[in-house]
Amino acid sequence: MRGLVGERLSYSLSPQVYNLLAGIRDYQLLEVDETGLKSLLECRDFESLNVTIPYKKTVMAFCDELSERAKAIGSVNTIINQKGHLYGDNTDAAGFVWLLSLYHIDVQNKTAAVLGSGGAALAISYALRQAGAKEVRLVSRTPTQGQLSYSDLISYPASLLINATPVGNHPNLKDSPLDLSVYPQIETVIDIIYNPLRTSLLMQAKDLGKQTAGGLAMLVGQGVEALLDFGVRKLKNQPETVLNTLVKQMTNIVLIGMPDSGKTTIGQALAKCLNREFADVDTLIEKQEKKSIVEIFKESGEEGFRKKERNVIAALAARQSLIIATGGGSILDDGNVRLLKQNGWLVYLQRPLSDLAVSAERPLAQNKTQLEILYQKRAHLYQKAADYVCENLVIEHTLAQIQEAYNDKNNLGS
Repeated sequence: MRGLVGERLSYSLSPQVYNLLAGIRDYQLLEVDETGLKSLLECRDFESLNVTIPYKKTVMAFCDELSERAKAIGSVNTIINQKGHLYGDNTDAAGFVWLLSLYHIDVQNKTAAVLGSGGAALAISYALRQAGAKEVRLVSRTPTQGQLSYSDLISYPASLLINATPVGNHPNLKDSPLDLSVYPQIETVIDIIYNPLRTSLLMQAKDLGKQTAGGLAMLVGQGVEALLDFGVRKLKNQPETVLNTLVKQMTNIVLIGMPDSGKTTIGQALAKCLNREFADVDTLIEKQEKKSIVEIFKESGEEGFRKKERNVIAALAARQSLIIATGGGSILDDGNVRLLKQNGWLVYLQRPLSDLAVSAERPLAQNKTQLEILYQKRAHLYQKAADYVCENLVIEHTLAQIQEAYNDKNNLGS
Protein backbone atom coordinates (compact mmCIF):
# COMPACT_ATOMS: atom_id res chain seq x y z
CA MET A 1 0.00 0.00 0.00
CA ARG A 2 1.12 3.53 -0.83
CA GLY A 3 -0.61 6.62 0.41
CA LEU A 4 -0.70 9.97 2.15
CA VAL A 5 -1.25 10.15 5.90
CA GLY A 6 -2.58 13.27 7.56
CA GLU A 7 -5.38 14.70 9.67
CA ARG A 8 -7.58 16.25 6.92
CA LEU A 9 -6.98 15.20 3.33
CA SER A 10 -10.11 15.91 1.31
CA TYR A 11 -8.26 18.71 -0.50
CA SER A 12 -5.24 16.60 -1.44
CA LEU A 13 -4.06 16.24 -5.04
CA SER A 14 -1.40 13.66 -4.22
CA PRO A 15 -3.23 10.73 -5.91
CA GLN A 16 -3.50 12.74 -9.14
CA VAL A 17 0.15 13.83 -8.91
CA TYR A 18 1.50 10.30 -8.55
CA ASN A 19 -0.82 8.94 -11.21
CA LEU A 20 0.26 11.62 -13.70
CA LEU A 21 3.95 11.36 -12.82
CA ALA A 22 4.31 7.59 -12.71
CA GLY A 23 0.98 5.89 -13.42
CA ILE A 24 0.46 4.94 -9.76
CA ARG A 25 -3.28 4.27 -9.42
CA ASP A 26 -3.52 2.60 -6.00
CA TYR A 27 -2.38 5.61 -3.97
CA GLN A 28 -4.62 6.11 -0.93
CA LEU A 29 -5.58 9.03 1.30
CA LEU A 30 -5.32 7.96 4.95
CA GLU A 31 -7.01 10.38 7.35
CA VAL A 32 -6.02 9.42 10.89
CA ASP A 33 -5.85 10.92 14.35
CA GLU A 34 -2.76 10.46 16.52
CA THR A 35 -3.97 7.05 17.75
CA GLY A 36 -4.56 5.89 14.20
CA LEU A 37 -1.15 7.20 13.14
CA LYS A 38 0.56 5.26 15.91
CA SER A 39 -1.29 2.08 14.97
CA LEU A 40 -0.48 2.48 11.27
CA LEU A 41 3.23 3.01 11.84
CA GLU A 42 3.56 0.27 14.44
CA CYS A 43 1.76 -2.30 12.25
CA ARG A 44 4.00 -1.35 9.30
CA ASP A 45 1.49 -2.77 6.86
CA PHE A 46 2.43 -0.45 4.01
CA GLU A 47 5.03 -0.09 1.28
CA SER A 48 5.55 3.67 1.46
CA LEU A 49 3.86 6.72 2.89
CA ASN A 50 3.87 10.44 2.37
CA VAL A 51 3.17 12.52 5.46
CA THR A 52 1.46 15.89 5.75
CA ILE A 53 0.00 18.27 8.37
CA PRO A 54 0.25 17.86 11.32
CA TYR A 55 2.44 14.77 11.54
CA LYS A 56 5.73 15.63 9.81
CA LYS A 57 7.57 15.97 13.11
CA THR A 58 5.59 13.31 14.97
CA VAL A 59 6.51 10.46 12.61
CA MET A 60 10.23 10.92 13.14
CA ALA A 61 10.04 8.97 16.41
CA PHE A 62 8.66 5.93 14.57
CA CYS A 63 11.44 5.80 11.98
CA ASP A 64 14.36 3.41 12.43
CA GLU A 65 16.59 5.48 10.19
CA LEU A 66 16.52 9.05 8.88
CA SER A 67 18.14 10.51 5.79
CA GLU A 68 20.73 13.19 6.35
CA ARG A 69 18.40 15.88 5.01
CA ALA A 70 15.53 14.70 7.23
CA LYS A 71 17.86 15.00 10.22
CA ALA A 72 19.01 18.45 9.12
CA ILE A 73 15.48 19.67 8.46
CA GLY A 74 13.89 18.14 11.55
CA SER A 75 10.85 16.67 9.83
CA VAL A 76 9.84 13.73 7.65
CA ASN A 77 7.33 13.68 4.81
CA THR A 78 8.22 10.33 3.20
CA ILE A 79 8.54 6.93 4.88
CA ILE A 80 9.74 3.79 3.12
CA ASN A 81 9.13 0.37 4.62
CA GLN A 82 12.27 -1.64 3.93
CA LYS A 83 11.16 -5.08 5.10
CA GLY A 84 9.96 -3.72 8.43
CA HIS A 85 12.74 -1.13 8.72
CA LEU A 86 11.21 2.35 8.42
CA TYR A 87 13.36 4.84 6.55
CA GLY A 88 12.33 8.50 6.89
CA ASP A 89 13.18 11.15 4.33
CA ASN A 90 12.14 14.70 3.48
CA THR A 91 11.39 15.55 -0.15
CA ASP A 92 9.77 18.95 0.53
CA ALA A 93 13.08 20.76 0.26
CA ALA A 94 13.74 19.30 -3.20
CA GLY A 95 10.21 20.23 -4.25
CA PHE A 96 10.75 23.80 -3.14
CA VAL A 97 14.05 24.03 -5.00
CA TRP A 98 12.26 22.86 -8.17
CA LEU A 99 9.67 25.62 -7.66
CA LEU A 100 12.45 28.21 -7.41
CA SER A 101 14.03 26.92 -10.60
CA LEU A 102 10.74 26.75 -12.50
CA TYR A 103 9.81 30.35 -11.74
CA HIS A 104 13.38 31.67 -12.05
CA ILE A 105 13.47 32.91 -8.47
CA ASP A 106 17.03 33.74 -7.47
CA VAL A 107 17.67 33.41 -3.73
CA GLN A 108 21.44 33.76 -3.84
CA ASN A 109 22.53 36.18 -1.10
CA LYS A 110 18.88 37.12 -0.43
CA THR A 111 17.31 37.57 2.98
CA ALA A 112 14.16 35.47 3.41
CA ALA A 113 11.29 35.24 5.87
CA VAL A 114 9.27 32.01 6.15
CA LEU A 115 5.85 32.25 7.77
CA GLY A 116 5.24 29.22 9.99
CA SER A 117 7.23 26.84 12.14
CA GLY A 118 5.92 23.41 11.09
CA GLY A 119 7.52 20.73 8.96
CA ALA A 120 7.05 22.56 5.67
CA ALA A 121 8.56 25.77 7.05
CA LEU A 122 11.59 23.85 8.30
CA ALA A 123 12.10 22.18 4.92
CA ILE A 124 11.80 25.48 3.06
CA SER A 125 14.23 27.16 5.43
CA TYR A 126 16.71 24.33 4.82
CA ALA A 127 16.23 24.55 1.03
CA LEU A 128 16.81 28.31 1.01
CA ARG A 129 20.05 27.98 2.91
CA GLN A 130 21.21 25.19 0.61
CA ALA A 131 20.37 27.40 -2.39
CA GLY A 132 22.57 30.21 -1.09
CA ALA A 133 20.23 32.52 0.78
CA LYS A 134 22.10 35.03 2.93
CA GLU A 135 19.77 34.75 5.92
CA VAL A 136 16.54 32.88 6.65
CA ARG A 137 14.25 33.45 9.61
CA LEU A 138 11.02 31.73 10.60
CA VAL A 139 8.11 34.02 11.49
CA SER A 140 5.56 32.88 14.08
CA ARG A 141 2.61 34.23 16.04
CA THR A 142 4.32 32.78 19.11
CA PRO A 143 8.03 33.02 18.26
CA THR A 144 10.64 30.96 20.04
CA GLN A 145 14.36 31.71 20.18
CA GLY A 146 15.71 32.66 16.77
CA GLN A 147 12.26 33.26 15.27
CA LEU A 148 10.59 36.56 14.41
CA SER A 149 7.18 37.83 15.35
CA TYR A 150 4.98 39.44 12.71
CA SER A 151 5.73 42.85 14.21
CA ASP A 152 9.48 42.08 14.02
CA LEU A 153 9.04 41.37 10.32
CA ILE A 154 8.20 45.03 9.63
CA SER A 155 11.83 46.04 10.22
CA TYR A 156 13.41 42.81 8.97
CA PRO A 157 15.12 43.40 5.57
CA ALA A 158 13.60 40.37 3.83
CA SER A 159 13.17 40.64 0.06
CA LEU A 160 11.68 37.13 -0.14
CA LEU A 161 8.56 35.97 1.75
CA ILE A 162 7.23 32.40 1.84
CA ASN A 163 3.91 31.45 3.40
CA ALA A 164 4.23 27.97 4.91
CA THR A 165 1.13 28.29 7.10
CA PRO A 166 -2.35 26.99 6.19
CA VAL A 167 -3.84 30.52 6.36
CA GLY A 168 -5.70 31.16 3.13
CA ASN A 169 -6.23 27.48 2.35
CA HIS A 170 -9.59 26.14 1.11
CA PRO A 171 -12.30 26.89 2.14
CA ASN A 172 -11.11 30.13 3.77
CA LEU A 173 -10.24 31.89 0.52
CA LYS A 174 -10.49 35.43 1.88
CA ASP A 175 -7.94 34.84 4.68
CA SER A 176 -4.35 36.05 4.42
CA PRO A 177 -1.52 35.67 6.97
CA LEU A 178 -0.57 39.36 6.65
CA ASP A 179 -1.10 42.62 4.80
CA LEU A 180 1.78 43.03 2.34
CA SER A 181 1.35 46.79 2.16
CA VAL A 182 2.99 46.96 5.60
CA TYR A 183 6.13 45.25 4.26
CA PRO A 184 7.38 47.27 1.25
CA GLN A 185 10.82 45.63 1.42
CA ILE A 186 9.41 42.32 0.16
CA GLU A 187 9.94 41.80 -3.58
CA THR A 188 8.98 38.15 -4.08
CA VAL A 189 6.10 36.21 -2.49
CA ILE A 190 5.66 32.44 -2.57
CA ASP A 191 2.64 30.70 -1.07
CA ILE A 192 2.93 26.92 -0.80
CA ILE A 193 -0.87 26.57 -0.62
CA TYR A 194 -2.24 25.15 -3.88
CA ASN A 195 -5.98 25.23 -3.15
CA PRO A 196 -6.89 27.89 -4.17
CA LEU A 197 -4.41 28.21 -6.99
CA ARG A 198 -3.94 31.90 -6.19
CA THR A 199 -4.39 32.78 -2.52
CA SER A 200 -5.43 36.18 -1.22
CA LEU A 201 -1.78 36.74 -0.30
CA LEU A 202 -0.65 36.09 -3.87
CA MET A 203 -3.45 38.22 -5.29
CA GLN A 204 -2.33 41.17 -3.17
CA ALA A 205 1.31 40.55 -4.07
CA LYS A 206 0.45 40.65 -7.77
CA ASP A 207 -1.52 43.87 -7.28
CA LEU A 208 1.56 45.40 -5.65
CA GLY A 209 3.77 44.37 -8.57
CA LYS A 210 5.72 41.70 -6.73
CA GLN A 211 7.04 38.45 -8.21
CA THR A 212 4.77 35.55 -7.20
CA ALA A 213 4.57 31.75 -7.26
CA GLY A 214 1.95 29.32 -5.99
CA GLY A 215 2.48 26.04 -4.18
CA LEU A 216 1.35 23.47 -6.74
CA ALA A 217 4.84 23.33 -8.25
CA MET A 218 6.30 22.36 -4.87
CA LEU A 219 3.79 19.51 -4.56
CA VAL A 220 4.75 18.16 -7.97
CA GLY A 221 8.48 18.66 -7.38
CA GLN A 222 8.48 16.84 -4.05
CA GLY A 223 6.49 14.05 -5.71
CA VAL A 224 9.29 13.49 -8.22
CA GLU A 225 11.78 13.23 -5.38
CA ALA A 226 9.51 10.91 -3.38
CA LEU A 227 9.24 8.58 -6.38
CA LEU A 228 13.00 8.08 -6.19
CA ASP A 229 12.50 6.91 -2.60
CA PHE A 230 9.70 4.65 -3.85
CA GLY A 231 12.18 3.08 -6.28
CA VAL A 232 10.54 4.57 -9.40
CA ARG A 233 13.24 5.55 -11.88
CA LYS A 234 11.19 6.32 -15.00
CA LEU A 235 8.47 8.96 -15.15
CA LYS A 236 5.34 8.66 -17.24
CA ASN A 237 5.20 12.44 -17.68
CA GLN A 238 7.69 15.19 -16.96
CA PRO A 239 6.95 17.34 -13.90
CA GLU A 240 6.28 20.55 -15.86
CA THR A 241 3.76 18.68 -18.02
CA VAL A 242 2.09 17.34 -14.88
CA LEU A 243 1.96 20.82 -13.34
CA ASN A 244 0.40 22.32 -16.46
CA THR A 245 -2.13 19.49 -16.65
CA LEU A 246 -3.18 19.97 -13.04
CA VAL A 247 -3.48 23.75 -13.38
CA LYS A 248 -5.67 23.35 -16.45
CA GLN A 249 -7.83 20.69 -14.80
CA MET A 250 -8.32 22.72 -11.64
CA THR A 251 -8.95 26.15 -13.13
CA ASN A 252 -12.52 27.34 -13.51
CA ILE A 253 -13.44 29.04 -16.78
CA VAL A 254 -15.48 32.08 -15.75
CA LEU A 255 -17.50 33.93 -18.37
CA ILE A 256 -18.17 37.62 -17.82
CA GLY A 257 -19.88 40.19 -20.01
CA MET A 258 -23.00 42.19 -20.74
CA PRO A 259 -26.52 40.75 -20.59
CA ASP A 260 -27.18 38.86 -23.86
CA SER A 261 -23.47 38.49 -24.60
CA GLY A 262 -23.91 34.70 -24.71
CA LYS A 263 -22.44 33.63 -21.37
CA THR A 264 -25.02 30.90 -20.72
CA THR A 265 -25.00 29.55 -24.28
CA ILE A 266 -21.22 29.50 -24.55
CA GLY A 267 -20.88 28.18 -20.99
CA GLN A 268 -23.18 25.23 -21.62
CA ALA A 269 -21.36 24.41 -24.87
CA LEU A 270 -17.95 24.63 -23.19
CA ALA A 271 -19.11 22.39 -20.35
CA LYS A 272 -20.20 19.79 -22.89
CA CYS A 273 -16.94 20.04 -24.85
CA LEU A 274 -14.75 19.79 -21.75
CA ASN A 275 -16.98 17.36 -19.83
CA ARG A 276 -17.34 19.76 -16.91
CA GLU A 277 -20.10 20.94 -14.64
CA PHE A 278 -21.79 24.17 -15.70
CA ALA A 279 -22.97 26.73 -13.15
CA ASP A 280 -25.03 29.82 -13.98
CA VAL A 281 -24.96 32.40 -11.18
CA ASP A 282 -28.38 33.91 -11.96
CA THR A 283 -30.02 30.49 -12.27
CA LEU A 284 -28.57 29.39 -8.93
CA ILE A 285 -29.88 32.55 -7.26
CA GLU A 286 -33.36 31.90 -8.67
CA LYS A 287 -33.31 28.30 -7.46
CA GLN A 288 -32.06 29.33 -4.04
CA GLU A 289 -34.66 32.06 -3.61
CA LYS A 290 -37.45 30.27 -5.53
CA LYS A 291 -38.09 33.57 -7.32
CA SER A 292 -37.17 35.15 -10.63
CA ILE A 293 -34.44 37.78 -10.85
CA VAL A 294 -37.11 40.38 -11.62
CA GLU A 295 -39.05 39.42 -8.48
CA ILE A 296 -35.92 39.59 -6.34
CA PHE A 297 -35.16 43.07 -7.64
CA LYS A 298 -38.70 44.22 -6.91
CA GLU A 299 -38.66 42.83 -3.36
CA SER A 300 -35.06 43.44 -2.31
CA GLY A 301 -33.76 46.10 -4.68
CA GLU A 302 -30.43 45.89 -6.45
CA GLU A 303 -28.40 45.86 -3.23
CA GLY A 304 -30.45 42.95 -1.88
CA PHE A 305 -29.88 41.07 -5.12
CA ARG A 306 -26.13 41.82 -5.09
CA LYS A 307 -25.83 40.37 -1.59
CA LYS A 308 -27.39 37.10 -2.75
CA GLU A 309 -25.15 37.19 -5.80
CA ARG A 310 -22.03 37.60 -3.65
CA ASN A 311 -22.95 34.56 -1.59
CA VAL A 312 -23.45 32.36 -4.66
CA ILE A 313 -20.21 33.58 -6.25
CA ALA A 314 -18.25 32.94 -3.03
CA ALA A 315 -19.48 29.32 -2.99
CA LEU A 316 -18.64 28.75 -6.66
CA ALA A 317 -15.24 30.46 -6.44
CA ALA A 318 -14.14 28.00 -3.75
CA ARG A 319 -14.70 25.11 -6.15
CA GLN A 320 -12.58 24.01 -9.12
CA SER A 321 -12.99 22.60 -12.64
CA LEU A 322 -16.25 24.45 -13.28
CA ILE A 323 -17.58 26.46 -16.19
CA ILE A 324 -19.22 29.51 -14.60
CA ALA A 325 -21.53 32.02 -16.28
CA THR A 326 -21.78 35.18 -14.19
CA GLY A 327 -24.48 37.82 -14.17
CA GLY A 328 -23.83 40.99 -16.13
CA GLY A 329 -23.25 43.00 -12.95
CA SER A 330 -21.12 40.50 -11.05
CA ILE A 331 -17.93 42.41 -11.83
CA LEU A 332 -19.26 45.59 -10.19
CA ASP A 333 -18.05 44.15 -6.88
CA ASP A 334 -14.25 43.93 -6.82
CA GLY A 335 -14.58 41.28 -4.10
CA ASN A 336 -16.40 39.02 -6.56
CA VAL A 337 -13.67 39.46 -9.14
CA ARG A 338 -10.91 38.68 -6.66
CA LEU A 339 -12.65 35.52 -5.44
CA LEU A 340 -13.36 34.30 -8.97
CA LYS A 341 -9.73 34.84 -9.97
CA GLN A 342 -8.37 32.69 -7.13
CA ASN A 343 -9.37 29.51 -8.96
CA GLY A 344 -10.57 31.03 -12.19
CA TRP A 345 -9.63 32.22 -15.67
CA LEU A 346 -11.95 35.09 -16.56
CA VAL A 347 -13.13 35.36 -20.17
CA TYR A 348 -14.86 38.53 -21.33
CA LEU A 349 -17.41 37.66 -24.00
CA GLN A 350 -17.56 40.84 -26.04
CA ARG A 351 -20.43 41.74 -28.34
CA PRO A 352 -21.21 45.08 -30.02
CA LEU A 353 -23.85 47.12 -28.24
CA SER A 354 -25.99 47.04 -31.38
CA ASP A 355 -26.17 43.22 -31.18
CA LEU A 356 -27.35 43.10 -27.55
CA ALA A 357 -31.06 42.58 -26.96
CA VAL A 358 -33.23 44.06 -24.23
CA SER A 359 -35.61 41.93 -22.17
CA ALA A 360 -38.31 42.37 -19.55
CA GLU A 361 -36.55 39.54 -17.66
CA ARG A 362 -33.49 41.77 -17.14
CA PRO A 363 -34.33 44.39 -14.50
CA LEU A 364 -31.53 46.75 -15.51
CA ALA A 365 -31.72 46.24 -19.29
CA GLN A 366 -35.39 46.51 -20.21
CA ASN A 367 -34.91 49.12 -22.94
CA LYS A 368 -32.16 50.37 -25.23
CA THR A 369 -31.44 53.45 -23.13
CA GLN A 370 -30.86 51.36 -19.99
CA LEU A 371 -28.72 48.93 -21.97
CA GLU A 372 -26.54 51.69 -23.38
CA ILE A 373 -26.00 53.18 -19.90
CA LEU A 374 -24.97 49.77 -18.58
CA TYR A 375 -22.60 49.26 -21.49
CA GLN A 376 -20.87 52.59 -20.94
CA LYS A 377 -20.60 51.91 -17.21
CA ARG A 378 -19.35 48.34 -17.39
CA ALA A 379 -17.29 47.84 -20.55
CA HIS A 380 -14.02 49.02 -18.98
CA LEU A 381 -14.69 46.89 -15.87
CA TYR A 382 -15.03 43.75 -18.00
CA GLN A 383 -11.76 44.61 -19.73
CA LYS A 384 -10.02 45.20 -16.41
CA ALA A 385 -11.25 41.94 -14.86
CA ALA A 386 -10.64 39.73 -17.89
CA ASP A 387 -7.73 37.36 -18.32
CA TYR A 388 -8.84 36.84 -21.92
CA VAL A 389 -11.14 38.80 -24.24
CA CYS A 390 -13.10 36.99 -26.93
CA GLU A 391 -15.52 38.54 -29.43
CA ASN A 392 -18.65 36.40 -29.48
CA LEU A 393 -20.24 36.55 -32.91
CA VAL A 394 -20.24 32.92 -34.12
CA ILE A 395 -20.61 30.23 -31.44
CA GLU A 396 -18.33 27.66 -33.07
CA HIS A 397 -15.58 30.23 -33.59
CA THR A 398 -15.91 31.55 -30.03
CA LEU A 399 -15.68 28.03 -28.57
CA ALA A 400 -12.59 27.26 -30.63
CA GLN A 401 -10.91 30.51 -29.59
CA ILE A 402 -11.56 30.01 -25.89
CA GLN A 403 -10.36 26.40 -25.91
CA GLU A 404 -7.22 27.29 -27.85
CA ALA A 405 -6.37 30.10 -25.40
CA TYR A 406 -7.18 27.88 -22.42
CA ASN A 407 -4.87 25.15 -23.68
CA ASP A 408 -2.00 27.63 -23.92
CA LYS A 409 -0.17 27.05 -20.63
CA ASN A 410 1.17 30.60 -20.72
CA ASN A 411 -2.34 31.98 -20.25
CA LEU A 412 -2.99 30.26 -16.92
CA GLY A 413 -1.36 31.19 -13.65
CA SER A 414 0.01 28.77 -11.08
